[in-house]
Amino acid sequence: MLEYDPFSPEAMSDPHRFYPELRAHHPLYRLEAYHGWALSRFEHCFAVLQDPRRFSVVEGPLFVREQVVEPFEDGAIPAADPARSFSTWDPPGHTRIRRAMMPRFSPKAIAELEPGMRVLAQTLLDPLLDRGRFDLVRDLAGPFGLANASRALGLSLEPDEIGPLFAKIQRSTERDPGRPGFTPAGMAVQGEIHQLIQDRVARTRRSRRVDGAAAGDVMTALLRFEMDGRGLGDAELATQLVTLLLGAAETIPKVIAGGLREIGRQPGAWQALGRDRARTSAVFEEMLRHQGVLQHVGRTALEDVDLGDQRIRRGDRLFLLLQSANRDEREFPDGERFDVHREPSRHLALGVGRHHCIGSHLARLEGRVLLEVLLDRVSGFRVVESGLERSASEFQVGHTRLPIEIEAGGRAPS
Repeated sequence: MLEYDPFSPEAMSDPHRFYPELRAHHPLYRLEAYHGWALSRFEHCFAVLQDPRRFSVVEGPLFVREQVVEPFEDGAIPAADPARSFSTWDPPGHTRIRRAMMPRFSPKAIAELEPGMRVLAQTLLDPLLDRGRFDLVRDLAGPFGLANASRALGLSLEPDEIGPLFAKIQRSTERDPGRPGFTPAGMAVQGEIHQLIQDRVARTRRSRRVDGAAAGDVMTALLRFEMDGRGLGDAELATQLVTLLLGAAETIPKVIAGGLREIGRQPGAWQALGRDRARTSAVFEEMLRHQGVLQHVGRTALEDVDLGDQRIRRGDRLFLLLQSANRDEREFPDGERFDVHREPSRHLALGVGRHHCIGSHLARLEGRVLLEVLLDRVSGFRVVESGLERSASEFQVGHTRLPIEIEAGGRAPS
C-alpha cells in the first residue's frame, strides 16, 4: 500500500519513486496529517494553478510542515504584506507589483541582455576548458545564472562577488539529512544574503534618482513602487529582490545540469544537437519539463470545490506535485523519458496563471545561450558519475554538483 508524505526523508531524497504510482492509482492523494491533498496529474495541477479565485497562495507558495499540520485559519496571514515575498501575495497586491516589474522582464527587455550574456558564458567557460574537468553547476551554470539575474535586477554585483554569493545561496538551502525545513545555519546564511541585498538597495536609493525615470531594471521599478500609499522600505524591497535572485540561482544550474546528464547518457545526442542548432530552444524546454526543480507548490482552497472524483473542502491544502505532472503520460507520451526530439507545447516547470515565473523569458534565454556556447566549444564530454551530488529537499531538488570531463579531442575550435 502506498504511503506518501512530501516531507518524509524518502520523498525528499527521491520523490520520483512515488510519482508513477500516485499518477496511476492515487491522482488526488489524501494527506490527513496536513489537512490536504497531493495532486500528481497534469490536468489537476493545471486547473488549480489557473483558478486563483478558489485556490489561494496565501499560505504558500511552498508549504512549511510546521504550518500545515495545523488547520487553516482565515486571515492568519495577510494577502499582501510588504515584509513577505510577493510570491505569497494574492491579487490585487500581487498583480500590481508584478505589473511594476514586468517591463524589465518583457521579451524585448530580456533580448537586450543576450550579447552580454553570450560574452559572459564564453568568459566563464574558456578557462574551464583549459582544465579539462570542471563542475558544471558551481563553476559555470551557477555563476552564469546569478550574474544574469544580478544584471536584470539592477544589483550591480561585481564579478568577484558572484562565486562567493552563489556558494552562500547553495548553503542557505541545505537540509539536515532526512529533515525538512531550513537548518539554523542555512537561516543564518539567508540573513547574510538579505543584508547584502538590503545594503545594496540602500546604496542605490542614495545614489540613483528614480522619480519619473524609466525603470531600466527591477530595483528601479521597485524603488518607485507604492503600496497603500507608501513605498517599500529597504528591507521590504530586499525581500522581493532576494526572492527573484534565489529563484534564478537555483533553477538554471540544476535544470542545465540534469539535462546535460540525460544527454550524456544518450550516445551521439550531443553531437546531433551540435549539427542542428535550431533545436536548442526545444531541447532546453525538454530540460525544464524533465528536470524542473520545484517538487511542489502550495495552494489553499477558499471554498468547497469538486476536483476529479474528490470533494476539496474549504481550508484544504493542495500540494501540486509539478515534477510528477510534468512527466504525466496523459500529457507527455512516455513522459518519464528525456527525449531530445520532444517539443513540449506546455509544461509546469515555470508555472502557469497569475503566479507563473516572472523571469521565464530570462530563464529561457539563459538556457539557450549557455547551450549554444557549450556546443560552440565542446564537441564531446563525459559526466563523472562518482562526483555527482543532489540536494534532498521538500522544496527544490536537483544536482548541486555535476563534474564533467572534456573528452579527448572534445574541445571544439573557438
